[in-house]
Amino acid sequence: MKAGQSGIPGFEYFERIGIAWQRAMTDHARIANNVWDQIKAGKYDHAAMAANWANVTEAYFPALVEGFRGPGYVREPVWVYFTYSKGDPKPLETVARIPRMESQATELDATTFASMHGKAPLDGVYKTCIWADDDLSRTQIKIVLDPTILGGADGQYISIIMPKNRGPESPLVIVMLRVTP
Repeated sequence: MKAGQSGIPGFEYFERIGIAWQRAMTDHARIANNVWDQIKAGKYDHAAMAANWANVTEAYFPALVEGFRGPGYVREPVWVYFTYSKGDPKPLETVARIPRMESQATELDATTFASMHGKAPLDGVYKTCIWADDDLSRTQIKIVLDPTILGGADGQYISIIMPKNRGPESPLVIVMLRVTP
């Protein structure tokens, strides 16, 4: 065991793989459960079978990706950039796809937007910061900013989206906001 390392070598890797496969198998069982009555009644056709095969494939793909990442994978946040021009206001909305699956119980927490130039922070900028996917995978975060808050703002700001009440770990998303006249 190397200095500074504790526990079984590779434990975090095996835990990531185990959680990814558990989610894939749970999704697979949920998909089968949703069509079980159709199968028993003989009303399960080829179109439904193809659609469910595609859903099962999508459920297993994140587990496969997690396996290929290997034990040296370091979780990194996704960076999202917004530019808001007061002269040409456009919607500030995106879906951030994080490279790891979070549990169904994971709640999101976002910081206020801190100025990168020593100005006052911007509070209440997030109109929406929620999970965008309704299945068990939790890999997409919908972010919508409220441009009405940005009227007096100018410069560059930064905010962090992280799991709520989980202690120190890498953020899920880092949001950069540039406000121009």
